[in-house]
Amino acid sequence: MNDKQKNLLLSKIVLKGDKQKDIAEVLNISNQALQNKLNGTTGWSQADIMALSKRYELTPDEEHDMFLT
Repeated sequence: MNDKQKNLLLSKIVLKGDKQKDIAEVLNISNQALQNKLNGTTGWSQADIMALSKRYELTPDEEHDMFLT
């Protein structure tokens, strides 16, 4: 995940009033595993993307911009 993608996702998290620990709980992963995803060390699974899309009501374009570019 590049900086632009990370910033797009983090902006959605902030707008919803969530913290990164909330996202880790939604994805059922540790805070460190979330950091690895945000830093691009590990990738996002389809289940991760679907869960985040549902929670933040992402449009298909937003999903693409955050996870597929």
